[in-house]
Amino acid sequence: MKLTIDNTIVSEVKVQEGTQDLNCDYEFDILGEEKYNAAWEEDFVNTIHKGSRTDQYPFSIAKLREILDTLEKNECNYVSIDYNCDHPDYTFYGVDIHVATQDEIDEFTEKERQKELKQVEDALKKLEKEKERILKQAESLKK
Repeated sequence: MKLTIDNTIVSEVKVQEGTQDLNCDYEFDILGEEKYNAAWEEDFVNTIHKGSRTDQYPFSIAKLREILDTLEKNECNYVSIDYNCDHPDYTFYGVDIHVATQDEIDEFTEKERQKELKQVEDALKKLEKEKERILKQAESLKK
């Protein structure tokens, strides 16, 4: 694999921003604190869903804009969005994706070379220990 500035991009996650638990977000926003609390004390908040409905946990467009503004302020030009299956929450990852500079390529290549060198050295140490064990076993069998 030959990395060059013509065939390599860098993708760096710079910001992680979550929506927190969205279970009741829109209910609180729409009803307001007083009505929301009263509804939960009486018989919960009721929602009539029109149209198709799947497991949806909407949150306000204003909150989405805040999140996107935060990502842009942190020099992110792409976003990845994950849904947490354990509880209603979205996590936004602000990502800076750009053409790699030669310095970034050199730094990455050196890190990969060092990582591979360590793997080779560790494998050689393991082989040396195995060689010693086998030689001892062979010696004990000669007696």
